[in-house]
Amino acid sequence: MLGSMFMYLKVFLVGGLICLIAQILIIRTKLTSARILVLFLMIGAFSESKIAPRCKKKEEGLQSNLPSLKTYCPLGLFASCP
Repeated sequence: MLGSMFMYLKVFLVGGLICLIAQILIIRTKLTSARILVLFLMIGAFSESKIAPRCKKKEEGLQSNLPSLKTYCPLGLFASCP
């Protein structure tokens, strides 16, 4: 029970960090929210291409613990989920 609560806290903090970065970009630059979204998508696509080989090794563990995380393996590794 405590382990799953800690995982929810980590996921909440990572999501909050992503929102904080986006808000700082909106305030400090002339980027619109649509451009920031595209930027985040491009970063995600690039990180998936670089991290995908590591994901294939951990895919079995991820699939058994969190089946939906298999698609979002780079974010799962960033958030250090099991």
